[in-house]
Amino acid sequence: MLIGILVQPFQIPIVRLLEGYGWEQRLPSLLAGMAVERQHRRLARAQLLDQAMVEVFRGNSMAEAARYAKTQARVASAASVAAERLAQYPADSDRILPTMLGNILRAGEDPAGGRYGLQSMTVYPRMYPYISGKLDRAITRQLDLIDTTSALCLSFIAAAVATLPIIVIRHSWWSLVPAAFLGLAWLSYRAALNAATDHGVLFATAFDLHRFDLIKNLHYPLPDTVEDEWTFNQALSAFLQGPEQLFCPPEDADVLQATKDLDILRATRYQHQTQSGNDSGNAATESQSSG
Repeated sequence: MLIGILVQPFQIPIVRLLEGYGWEQRLPSLLAGMAVERQHRRLARAQLLDQAMVEVFRGNSMAEAARYAKTQARVASAASVAAERLAQYPADSDRILPTMLGNILRAGEDPAGGRYGLQSMTVYPRMYPYISGKLDRAITRQLDLIDTTSALCLSFIAAAVATLPIIVIRHSWWSLVPAAFLGLAWLSYRAALNAATDHGVLFATAFDLHRFDLIKNLHYPLPDTVEDEWTFNQALSAFLQGPEQLFCPPEDADVLQATKDLDILRATRYQHQTQSGNDSGNAATESQSSG
């Protein structure tokens, strides 16, 4: 528990470690590769179970009908579990991480903005100031749960390693202490997985409700169609993700060619009207219409 308190300032590195980031540098390449391969195998098995089907019942006896019903129920249950498992992995197999925690978080982060043409993790820090208070509190609560359960998981693993000598020193019930700590570490990790799943839903909600607030506060006009939104969002993500400068003088032909994907941003006129200005404009329009 003391370790759990001391590692609180390092919660972000701890979570990233449990997500699987940097394993190729910290672990032997064989172990890191085995961890990733295990996740690929679990994904492939879930895909097979999700496509499983039961043959059409052709029997006549009640016993055959009962066996068919049991088989159908087992296949349906396996398919349901497989569908839940598939939702825990990113759509792009190249982005699979060595741990389930990392895959669940990535599976929630990637499509949150990707459905609208946005790079989620690039855009979210710029969108965060405009998230509503209620949603912000819910997201913060889930992130705190992930941080806390991850720190506890690491603490219990450290406690299990520290108490391993008990198995040799004492042949009694005390020898079960390391196993108890490992069980608590597993429970903490499962709690982190559940919190990560809920965080993915809240993270996607933030993009659903507040992606236009980002565009508006960047002083760009709101898109009229989904096609316009998709094109603009892709250009905006590319600009925010890279080092390219938005303004390029006409004589800088090389720079213009290198940042051709940002033409949509350069061609879009800024919209600097304030809310009060819009209100006054609407009032003037209404008075003209009544006149």
